[in-house]
Amino acid sequence: MISSAVCLMLLGSCSTTAVPRPVPLSQPGQRKRWETARYGLFVHHVYGGTLQGMTPKSGSGGFPANIDQFAESFDVDRFANAVKDMGFEYVIFTAWHFNMNVLYPSKRMAKWRDPSHATSKRDLLGEIIAALRKRGIMAALYSHTFVGHEFRPDGLKPYYSYDRKDGVVTDEMRRTGYYPAASAPWGPQPPPPETMRWNNFINDIYDEMAARYGSSVEAMYFDGSWVWMVDRQRLFNTIRRHNPNAALIANGTTEHGYEYSSNEIGSPEGKDYGFGKDTIGVTNKDARTWPGYRRHVALIAGANWWAAAPGGPKFNVDDIIRYTILQAASSAAGGIGWSFGTYADGSFETGLEDRFRAVWQKLKPIEASIRNVVQSRAYPTPEKTTINSLAVPFVATEDKSGRRTYLHVLKPGNSQTIELPTAGASIKFARASVLGTPGKVSLAPKGNGWELKFSGNWDPIDTMIVLEHAR
Repeated sequence: MISSAVCLMLLGSCSTTAVPRPVPLSQPGQRKRWETARYGLFVHHVYGGTLQGMTPKSGSGGFPANIDQFAESFDVDRFANAVKDMGFEYVIFTAWHFNMNVLYPSKRMAKWRDPSHATSKRDLLGEIIAALRKRGIMAALYSHTFVGHEFRPDGLKPYYSYDRKDGVVTDEMRRTGYYPAASAPWGPQPPPPETMRWNNFINDIYDEMAARYGSSVEAMYFDGSWVWMVDRQRLFNTIRRHNPNAALIANGTTEHGYEYSSNEIGSPEGKDYGFGKDTIGVTNKDARTWPGYRRHVALIAGANWWAAAPGGPKFNVDDIIRYTILQAASSAAGGIGWSFGTYADGSFETGLEDRFRAVWQKLKPIEASIRNVVQSRAYPTPEKTTINSLAVPFVATEDKSGRRTYLHVLKPGNSQTIELPTAGASIKFARASVLGTPGKVSLAPKGNGWELKFSGNWDPIDTMIVLEHAR
């Protein structure tokens, strides 16, 4: 996970003006499912080896002795059942990050790197994908395209990396081509010949992974999307050979040349790696100050991207619900991926599972309005809107059939009446009903819009009203 400020320092810019040939769009099935997904889980489950512990054994701390112990201790069914009980539509699970310690048997990793390099004997990744799909949960894989700076035995020496070109170069860096020729220019441009070996390596690894899991993976999430040394089009073609339907998602912006993009947020009020870079007045303690985005948002809900010992939830139930709804209305694909990790045994960071079970208990009655939905055509939510800055007291989603608008009243006033402006896309409403909150609602034309009257008490978090479209 690299912040935009670090990206600017290392590469000159995180955007690229020389986008490769257009990405072949995935087929409608899986791509459309990513476009209607709104409520997900982002899991970093990473074996750090001797260089960096990362994922601990449990909330009490400690680290597994080796990658096989790490993989074997994971209870897949417990993990998948917990995900289902927390109500998530999808899981983005880490295929690799730190040092590319993959959680499946990889012959190609041993071919390119030291033969003793850590890859697990157990195909843990495959078992997790199968368990999620069995429960109707969409599986996506996170991976990083340029992590050769971590191909080193320990952290004591100043090793070579893209921001320290005078560091020590390891044998594994040379074998995989991470170390480009000194004459290779740095900046946003098509990859030069000096990067061919790294692209050969990374495509070979992706080819093996994509062949292994095929169409069982419905989306691929790429970190390092801004790194100009990676030939994106070649990478896309490699994956498309095995899975022409997978949605391709970049940790970055649409400028990076991927189908979809994601905004990784470490802390809401952060000025660089948070919402604070786009909006003033953001505070971690009030989700009404957080902006919604067209792109997917991955937001740390625990202590870090991966599980901490003992760790704990960062946000309360009400704020998680508020932002889930706002991002469901704002996003064009993916919605919100709440990020909190698992310990080595597959249990979640202390307190997070209970917190999100409580969230789902409140969201489940209005599930139809926040899962498997699209942006509202009647009342679209402008980019970077916060609940506090809403011009109207609600945001809206729409069912994918185009027959219903789901109105979420997030900012109720003292009146029991809401004036609805003219709906977009020439949509007319036939009737209204309330879902998940006691009370009745009536709807009547008024001018070019409608007058909505609610007989109950507004829920202080969200009152969800279903508007049936006239046919």
